[in-house]
Amino acid sequence: MTTAMDGGSIPPISTSVPSGPWPCRTLLRSAESRAERGLIRYRTRPRSCSAASGLSYAGGVTELRIVSAVDADAAELSVLTRACWVQEAIANETFEIPALSESLDQVRADLATWDTYIVRDGARLVASVRGQLVDDGEGRPVWEIGRLMVAPDMQGAGLGRRLLEHIQAVAPSHAQSFSLFTGIRSIRNHEIYQTAGFVLRPDLPAPPAAVTLTKPRPQGAR
Repeated sequence: MTTAMDGGSIPPISTSVPSGPWPCRTLLRSAESRAERGLIRYRTRPRSCSAASGLSYAGGVTELRIVSAVDADAAELSVLTRACWVQEAIANETFEIPALSESLDQVRADLATWDTYIVRDGARLVASVRGQLVDDGEGRPVWEIGRLMVAPDMQGAGLGRRLLEHIQAVAPSHAQSFSLFTGIRSIRNHEIYQTAGFVLRPDLPAPPAAVTLTKPRPQGAR
């Protein structure tokens, strides 16, 4: 399955100092130029607070960047994938998911054939997404999006949504549409993707226990 991501709201930033221990991070909205697309700004908040609470949290700003993955990232990508896809396996009541059983060699091989991007929080790899140009079977180029994932403790702050925006933005100029798949019972993912303009396509092929979603590429984005 292609997704293990988040869809929480992003509370406004405050300039006061947080009072709780062990801060976690939530995305700060910012108007970014095309050249700054890879920059993600977070502000801290108490870890015990809910990402979906809608409350305002104080804190300083931490900057994370979306960067291209390299072969040295393969082992951490494998660990992150398994941590995220266990959630998908539970939601869809099946552990017959390739992401949960693929070898490290397969992860490395995929890095050579997919455009893969990662986000690190310090030294820790916390999120990733990838894209690959494929043919839709009728000669039309499609940008296939896969493995959109955010570490479980970082979910709910909008990082997955930001990665989804990024992978669409870096698609080759001749790609005419976007395609991805997610679990049939991953209702939260369905809602996130539909909000982003994707449409459920049960009429199209998909892996077992999964469903395909597609989205036409806006003319101005090509």
